[in-house]
Amino acid sequence: MSSFRKALKSKQRNHHERSQLVSRKTLGLLEKKKDYKLRADDYHKKQNTLAALRKKAMEKNPDEFYFNMISSKLEDGVHVMKKTEEEVTEEQKKVMRTQDIKYVEMKRVAEAKVCQLFQQAVLQIQVDKVLFFIGKVMFNYRCKAYFCKN
Repeated sequence: MSSFRKALKSKQRNHHERSQLVSRKTLGLLEKKKDYKLRADDYHKKQNTLAALRKKAMEKNPDEFYFNMISSKLEDGVHVMKKTEEEVTEEQKKVMRTQDIKYVEMKRVAEAKVCQLFQQAVLQIQVDKVLFFIGKVMFNYRCKAYFCKN
C-alpha cells in the first residue's frame, strides 16, 4: 500500500508560492515564508539577547569592584583604558646609557677577538697547510695528505 501512495505522490505537482503581482512590482520583492522565517528568527534571537542583558543588569551587585575599573573610563559608552605615562628619571636614563655603552663595548671586544683570530690564522698559513673556519673553530688540513698524492 505504501508503494501505491509513493506512486500517487510522484504524479502530484510541486507546490510553488505565488509570485509578486505585476501591479505590486513597485513595492519590491514579495516576502516568502522562508524569508519571513529567517527575519523572525533573527529578531527573536536579538530580543532574547537583550532580555538576558537586562536581567544581568538588574541582578548586578552595585558594590562589586574590579581593579580594572581604576585604569579604565567610559567614552561614548565604550570602555577605554587610561594611558599611564611612565616617567623616566635622570638616574634611570644614566643607568640605561651605561648599560648600552657596556653592551656595545662587549660586542666590539668579541668581534675584535674574532678578527684577531682570523689574522693569526692567515699569518700561520704555510704552503702545505690549509685552514678552514667553521664558526669560531679552526681546522688544519695538510694539502699533501688530501690533495696531492705523490
